[in-house]
Amino acid sequence: MKTGDATDNADGVPGIVGLAVFAQMVFDQEDLNPVWNSLVEAASNTPPDAGAILNMSMMLMLTGQMEPALELQDQALSMTRLFRRIHGNGRGLRILAIVTPGDLMANTPLDFLLNGSDATVDYVYVTPDGDLPEYIPDHDVAFFAIGESTANFPTLLQIAPAIAA
Repeated sequence: MKTGDATDNADGVPGIVGLAVFAQMVFDQEDLNPVWNSLVEAASNTPPDAGAILNMSMMLMLTGQMEPALELQDQALSMTRLFRRIHGNGRGLRILAIVTPGDLMANTPLDFLLNGSDATVDYVYVTPDGDLPEYIPDHDVAFFAIGESTANFPTLLQIAPAIAA
């Protein structure tokens, strides 16, 4: 299994495995240790692989370890706020998913919805003050995935002008 590779994409966007893959592994009660060890190794590289760190965060969330998961998510997002998930051969629809940091309920579970497709999804994380990264990859469609919740309400208010533009 490919666990994330910052050099995977020509434009340098870190790759991620995705929540759906890890959720299936947990559901199937697979041994997560080999994948975890591979992610730790990639995260320990110089420079660290932000995609591997975000993958580690997803694995911890799925196993109920929310506090360390959110700490790793913050670490990955301090390195970059753009991550790429390639479904299938990746030659299908190019989707820009606008997401926010948080737990499993913070965003629409787009990874599950696209399972089995050939889409490429670029996840762009907005900050709580509504700031988008400077670089936004080319895409066919943008999907606003931030869930409406009390926790996300300040971010939703702040991002509204940028989305309208």
